[in-house]
Amino acid sequence: MTERRWLRVAQAAVYANVGVAYIRKLIRNRQLRAIDFRRYYLIDREDLDACLQELKSKPIAPPEI
Repeated sequence: MTERRWLRVAQAAVYANVGVAYIRKLIRNRQLRAIDFRRYYLIDREDLDACLQELKSKPIAPPEI
């Protein structure tokens, strides 16, 4: 069975092993592209993979004091 290309927020969170709130934050901050389809968002799995790869490659900023 092939993986779905289009994911809802909850499915994307499970796929990425993160919380639903984090996926929504990425969408809200325009770091992750999503299609607003009536009552929910649709996320392309390839866009999610690219977003996660980009976040992984960014250095972690030290906390502000």
